[in-house]
Amino acid sequence: MGLDLVKVNQEMALEGVVTKREVNRQHFNWYLNHDESAWYDFWSFEPGDAATRQQITTDSLAFIRSTGDASGYTYYNTLGYYLRPGARLRKAAHSSYITVVQNHQVTRWKYRP
Repeated sequence: MGLDLVKVNQEMALEGVVTKREVNRQHFNWYLNHDESAWYDFWSFEPGDAATRQQITTDSLAFIRSTGDASGYTYYNTLGYYLRPGARLRKAAHSSYITVVQNHQVTRWKYRP
């Protein structure tokens, strides 16, 4: 592809808006701030608090009910699956947490190496 892969981790700071999503072999690639020279990997983040876990569970069950497909349920509990274009992200350097504002909902995710 020739693009830089940015694996978002605990050390880095990050702030931006998700502007594009691509799927490559069932793996989602994310682009931020209209910059398509690098794509971001958010698969190492899981719900970081009880409110986020509850929201993800609610959204996952709604998806399963609407589609009848429960085959990928474990992926629903990762930020890489949850993100959609338009989401705003903020993460401080050396923090395990990233905050996401998406569809007027705030969720908090924790880095799990």
